[in-house]
Amino acid sequence: MSDRRPRPRERWTIGETEVPLPRDWAGLWIRYRLSREGYVAILEHQEGRCGSCRRLPADGVPLVVDHREGRVWGLLHEGCNLDITPGVVTYLRDPPAWQIGEFVIPPEVEARNAARAERNRQAQRDWRRRRCAEVEERQATAGAATSYGEWLQSRLR
Repeated sequence: MSDRRPRPRERWTIGETEVPLPRDWAGLWIRYRLSREGYVAILEHQEGRCGSCRRLPADGVPLVVDHREGRVWGLLHEGCNLDITPGVVTYLRDPPAWQIGEFVIPPEVEARNAARAERNRQAQRDWRRRRCAEVEERQATAGAATSYGEWLQSRLR
């Protein structure tokens, strides 16, 4: 019987602070063309802290890559990456990754990510269309006089 424990998370020491590093370096490279050295350079520039709220990461949880418009902006807590925090204005005016050198995501990688997002949106639209058709069919067979759209409009008034 094999012991399938996850390998321990690698840590980086900045001053007296130990910061966890991500396990999936290949994924960071494939998605953002961000190497281990690039991640560590941004991490050291940010002093191991979140680029937005400036807090240290929770024990064992690495900072995530903030990327928009084909560029890596910096490293954030997952919550700060999804939400607007007070420090985000300063962060957005002068992104940490740009202060030490611009990390640009290649156009082919950005195009692949955009195509994947569009496929996901199309799948959601198709599912909604199928679902509405199913509901309308059920109402029609049940003898309902109104369509699903009319019923929904009446509920929203």
